[in-house]
Amino acid sequence: MQILTTSILVGSLLFIGALPEAFAQPVLSHEPERSSGDHDSYLQQSRNEMHEWHLRLEHLGEKAKAAGKKDVRAAERELDAAWVATEADASRLRAAGAEGWDNARIAYEKSTKALTVAWDKVRPEDK
Repeated sequence: MQILTTSILVGSLLFIGALPEAFAQPVLSHEPERSSGDHDSYLQQSRNEMHEWHLRLEHLGEKAKAAGKKDVRAAERELDAAWVATEADASRLRAAGAEGWDNARIAYEKSTKALTVAWDKVRPEDK
């Protein structure tokens, strides 16, 4: 449980530290078939999703600490690993240029799906 709490805290600090930089840098689309509005709106959507997940995980960590349930530790470790992977993929998505955009987007979408699956194991009532 302490690993989950520590990872959430460290991940949150890294994510929050990256926010000013992400908002300060203009996002440019170099692909002619995709408008910059699509690119920008997708990045904004990913930022919103990451913020929502951050809040969910923070709340879950507080509830789990209060409950002290041992039977969910494996699922929490899986959730923690999925969160770390999603944070990394979100960071790569923000940094991706035109050439790597599609791969970064696909990786981000896969990791958010894995995060959702891990979340559902810990919090099936939130499906």
